[in-house]
Amino acid sequence: MASSGWTTTPNGILGLAGFDLSQIDPVLGGSGLLLLLLALVVGWRVSQAQRSQAKAKLVSDPEPTTTVPDVSAPISDAVSTPPTADPRSVALNYYDQGVALEQQGNLLQAIASWDQALQIDPDFHQIWNNRGAALDDLGRHLEALRSYERALQIQPDFFEAQLNRAACLQSLGRWEEAVPAYDRVLTVTPDSPEAWYARGLALTHLERWGEAVSSYDKALAFNPTQAQIWYQRGRAAGQLQQWADALNSFDRAHALQMDTAALWINRGQVLFYLGELMEALNSFDRAIELQPDQAELWMYRGQCLVELGWVDLAIESQERALRLDPQDVVALYSKAYCHALQRQTESTLAALKQAFQIDPEWVTAQVRQERAFDFLEAELR
Repeated sequence: MASSGWTTTPNGILGLAGFDLSQIDPVLGGSGLLLLLLALVVGWRVSQAQRSQAKAKLVSDPEPTTTVPDVSAPISDAVSTPPTADPRSVALNYYDQGVALEQQGNLLQAIASWDQALQIDPDFHQIWNNRGAALDDLGRHLEALRSYERALQIQPDFFEAQLNRAACLQSLGRWEEAVPAYDRVLTVTPDSPEAWYARGLALTHLERWGEAVSSYDKALAFNPTQAQIWYQRGRAAGQLQQWADALNSFDRAHALQMDTAALWINRGQVLFYLGELMEALNSFDRAIELQPDQAELWMYRGQCLVELGWVDLAIESQERALRLDPQDVVALYSKAYCHALQRQTESTLAALKQAFQIDPEWVTAQVRQERAFDFLEAELR
């Protein structure tokens, strides 16, 4: 069975570039790439032990000489400053108030309270980190970045602020800057699986697949029980066409209870390229059980079915994809290919015409290299 031409999407092999994972995998698509990262590494707040250290630091610090930048959050008047009150104690009260407000989800009020504390002690580096994390949660990433950088000016080896700054750069889409930012984190804490994983995500976005695999391997060396790391490693290995390695990574993710449509569709495509067509079909079917309204899943299933020789079932699968997404050019082309195998001239031409209207350059290239369409020349003479 000829397979050149239609097993490759217009955007990339393995469907990892052409498949819109933002619809089924919030870690991979668009801004959703950072949701898991934020859950793992951003949002870190100062622990009780760090607060104790902060209190000790305030006692011994000199009087502040710098000013704090303005933010749009309102300034709270909840804590008053009696004329004889110790300024450092007042700063800690504002700090504690901010932590309580942040824990209640009142982020703007928390920021305002922390700003009051910073007016008293601008060198309270933990507050700058907390303030940045709250701004990140509000989507105010550029302001958050400035807060993290202020924390690092005061305490250059502050791990949480370094990690949050790197993640914030990712939120801003500044991927090239994020990688060296993670490198700096790892010079301070080289055994951090969170940092290695986040670095791998940045490299994945930059399509530096080999480096991404190496970062994921480092993360797994410290924490081999995170399914998401195995999954991302499998994606990167797949882009390198290291099919067996990718399959092993996906299976490790599944063994750790990962059961998402994104996992199964990527596993199915790896199995397809390995020639394990029945197992690939089973993976596609599981993906469809989880996300039956995703056109891409039906399209990939149809491609597998035609390779198995089940052309009528393949056409049904592609038609299901097209009901969900009439503009799916790969499904249209695959449907045309199936009709060509059956030498159904009118159906082949109708599907090709629709596909050509969507992406004429890609469809023309596929038709020219696929011998299944050769019969059309004789039929149309």
